[in-house]
Amino acid sequence: MPEMNNFKQLEKLQSEEFKNSTDKVKKNVTNSIASFGLMANVVELYFSRMFEVFVDLTNTTSSKSNDDIDKK
Repeated sequence: MPEMNNFKQLEKLQSEEFKNSTDKVKKNVTNSIASFGLMANVVELYFSRMFEVFVDLTNTTSSKSNDDIDKK
């Protein structure tokens, strides 16, 4: 039986290790993208609305006080 070349064995081992490491990298990248997506959704939903609430609070407070002054 012909023996397998040591370089071919090394190449086979390295390709298996590379495949395992690429799977880990892919999983980490996917998790990072999901985390950034979640943060973006939170920012889009809550922070934009929070600024609208602050603007509404400042506008209604000043307009109510002006209305109260005008009525008196």
